Amino acid sequence: MTKHVDMASLRQIRGLKHKAMVDLVGIGGSLNADQQASFDGLAEEVSALDRQILVAEQLRHIRGSTAIASVHSGGMAPSYGDGAVSIRTKSGALVATLGQGDPWPRASGEDIEDIEASDLSLGRTLRASVTGDWTGAETEREIIQASMRTNVGSHGGFLVPGQIAGEVIDLARAQTQVLNAGARIIPMESSSLSFATIEKDPVPGWRAEGKDVPESEMNFGMLNMQARTLAAILVTSVELMEDAANFDSLIKAALAQSMASQWDWAALMASGQGPEPAGLTSFKKTQKIDLTNPDYAALGYKPFSQAYSKLLAANVQPDKISAIYNSDVAGTLDQLVDANGQPLQAPPSWSKMKHLVTNQIPTDTGSPAHSWAALGDFSQMFLGLRTDLTIEVTRVGQTGAHEAFSQMKVLVRAYMRGDVALARENHFALIRNMPMAPAL
Repeated sequence: MTKHVDMASLRQIRGLKHKAMVDLVGIGGSLNADQQASFDGLAEEVSALDRQILVAEQLRHIRGSTAIASVHSGGMAPSYGDGAVSIRTKSGALVATLGQGDPWPRASGEDIEDIEASDLSLGRTLRASVTGDWTGAETEREIIQASMRTNVGSHGGFLVPGQIAGEVIDLARAQTQVLNAGARIIPMESSSLSFATIEKDPVPGWRAEGKDVPESEMNFGMLNMQARTLAAILVTSVELMEDAANFDSLIKAALAQSMASQWDWAALMASGQGPEPAGLTSFKKTQKIDLTNPDYAALGYKPFSQAYSKLLAANVQPDKISAIYNSDVAGTLDQLVDANGQPLQAPPSWSKMKHLVTNQIPTDTGSPAHSWAALGDFSQMFLGLRTDLTIEVTRVGQTGAHEAFSQMKVLVRAYMRGDVALARENHFALIRNMPMAPAL
């Protein structure tokens, strides 16, 4: 408990220094190279301390659970169970992971207790920071003051505390389809994270008394995650923020939807080149089904049955398999009919899979148009999270053609840092070049 309080106190000190840097920009100054380096360093330290607090809280939650996953005693491989999931990193540290149904840990200030997340509002916080009127947002102001140990200025140059930004995280998680399919979130306590994966399962054999035990090769690989930055700047007017009754729901929905969409795109489509993570299509050892028949009606559900069979052959449990595809694939499948013109009956494997739709998977134009689908055990996909959703707001500064002070604009910057990795690549199958039905 003492360690947790100490970490929270350190974060408050760093938060104060971070705010001082934001205030430097907020009064119209610009950062020179040394100041920018200091600013970036302080932001990194704040995020690191915050992550330590979150991990400590989550570990306490897991250790108090009756369904704790076992950890491989001799290595670093991920361990899975019906309840908590944890991994042993290269350094030997035990890292708790989060699934869609797991509670999101909240960092708490030592002076603020018994505050429900549902009582907090990002919209109220942003509006009050801009107008200087904190009526109705007293709790949010108290949290900000406790986290930064200073009063909140009306110019709106400050970092939104994690307790308040957390509601956006909850909304984003609910809309991220790879998480709904079973992907796990791993907290990253540094910019990189490494742990072992199993590339080939051992095969035991029966032996007679006095005979040698049959040899079986078991291959391990090393999974390396490197934090990458996902960021967005939202521009709104002071008038809209002051007058719009639904500003709270609008800002939360916009941030959550944009972050969820980008995490889905990164997990499924990103190239792994430059600043992008490596998405599912970039991994070389996933199983592939490449279609050449342009007749979607003749193919029917066969490609999905083939992919399902490949996954079972790779020892994937049937109840772990989910399928993700876009709305064009969903529409094409709905148009399948039998010889009597009735909706085509899907095979038994179809009903066993969880089906999710995301339009982050594109449909390529052509004759016919084509797309792809992914099937797999998504609990073998990890979204590493180095920095939680961080939200900053200011009424000064410039981005593109928007000059906040002279145009009475408000700039809201949101960013997260993380990466994507697969623990078992052959537990995923891609159906590629799927022909689409003609547009209705």
